[in-house]
Amino acid sequence: LEKYRAGGKSLGTFTHLLSAPAVEALARAGLDYVIIDIEHSPIGAEHAAELISTASGAGLAPFVRIDEISRSPVLKMLDAGAAGLIVPQLESVEQAEKLVSWALLIPQCETAGCLEHIEEIVAVEGVDGIFIGPFDLSIALGIPGRFDDARHIAAVERVRLACERAGKPCIMFCGSGEAAAGYFAQGFPSVTAGLDISFMIDAVRAMADTAFGK
Repeated sequence: LEKYRAGGKSLGTFTHLLSAPAVEALARAGLDYVIIDIEHSPIGAEHAAELISTASGAGLAPFVRIDEISRSPVLKMLDAGAAGLIVPQLESVEQAEKLVSWALLIPQCETAGCLEHIEEIVAVEGVDGIFIGPFDLSIALGIPGRFDDARHIAAVERVRLACERAGKPCIMFCGSGEAAAGYFAQGFPSVTAGLDISFMIDAVRAMADTAFGK
């Protein structure tokens, strides 16, 4: 958020590895933040707390994507020191208002309900910004995986503009540095690119391919 307020761009990634050294490596690689993913990985609350501490000590802002919209996981991760929470599957203004009664949050826009009410949701005091989940959003639009479809492009831009008008950051998820550069050029102040385990696989595969002359 500090970079956003200063007019700068920020770049992060997800971690699916239950590894403090991996998080430290992300900091050394020059990223601004890491999202510790409880929703789609084996990471539980105790491991997440350890990774939050590691990231903070390494100068990497630690965010956590929780796995349900309920009071307990929200408060546990904030008590552990998370800089903010990414909240999946938000559907309504009422859900957003309930969530901010517990904490400051960054809901994901990945459902038809959230998209339909995005201007109202981002205006809720205590909603710090919006994280776009492009794949689930494309499913909600009935065009799964078709990110180049005009309907998906328009939906993404609607969310970005709603955040811009509200003076709050909009974070876009993508799979590569090239895609991240495109979203920065489009006007997104923050992009989350890929996840650490995929980058590790790609790097090791490239090394192995070189070693075997493939």
